[in-house]
Amino acid sequence: IQNSIKVLEDFPEAKLLITIRHPLSNLRSGLTNWFKFDKSRISMWHVFSYLYRIRQDLKYLLKIKKKILFLKLEEANQMKLKKKLCNFLSIKYHSNIMRATVLGKPWIGDKISKKKSKKGKYIKPADEKEFKEFFSLKDIQLLSFIYKDYKKFNYNLQIIKNLTFLQNTFYIFTFEKFVFNYKKKKINFYRNIKYLFFRIVFFISISLKIDFLFKNKHIS
Repeated sequence: IQNSIKVLEDFPEAKLLITIRHPLSNLRSGLTNWFKFDKSRISMWHVFSYLYRIRQDLKYLLKIKKKILFLKLEEANQMKLKKKLCNFLSIKYHSNIMRATVLGKPWIGDKISKKKSKKGKYIKPADEKEFKEFFSLKDIQLLSFIYKDYKKFNYNLQIIKNLTFLQNTFYIFTFEKFVFNYKKKKINFYRNIKYLFFRIVFFISISLKIDFLFKNKHIS
């Protein structure tokens, strides 16, 4: 968000090209892949930051009045979407757009991603089955509530009533329990408690519709 604001100050006519994915798939990936790649990320700081960011990024984008094209990662390899992208960028369609490259060489993926692409080919992201196996039903219901803006893009979310959400703001998510039970992180117990408190307060503010009091930026 901070970088977007700075760039748009210098280039106010710039367009925004945004890739999105199902918020629960996004969160599952951001937790499991980072936890495996960097054990220091097994913390409530990372949990809260990632959980917060997925919601707040979209909140920011839906409010600004700029030319924006949202591309769903789950549909990114569809021909009609590729052509829509070309029209947005005012370029002619070319078959090269079906292959991901960096400086002319195939891009196989980043260090964190488990799946590597062959020759820059599209890798279909994980589907609902994977996040349903990772999250509990209650996890899914509460997370669906805070990510309900993603319904705008026809993502399947189990939206519960506001009162039910408020009554469950002190619920500890399964992935939060994992963090607190991680033996090597006992030394950071109080820091984890601090960010758990932040997460609970954030959830309460969402329910009471006063979440605007939280600065709309990534946590540092």
